Amino acid sequence: QERELLTEVISFIQEVDARRMYFKFGYPSLFEYLTKEMKYSNGSAQRRISAARLLKDMPELKII
Repeated sequence: QERELLTEVISFIQEVDARRMYFKFGYPSLFEYLTKEMKYSNGSAQRRISAARLLKDMPELKII
């Protein structure tokens, strides 16, 4: 279940990034949105952003 949830979170981050929705939420960057609005630590936010962008470029890496 944890892996499925993380996959959903990464998919959500991909969508927010692709549509630049963080601007609509009042944040200048995806990183700031994740750290200030979603309350991720700096490291966690950056790892999730990196994973989302990697999966965009290499979707075959998706586990579920």
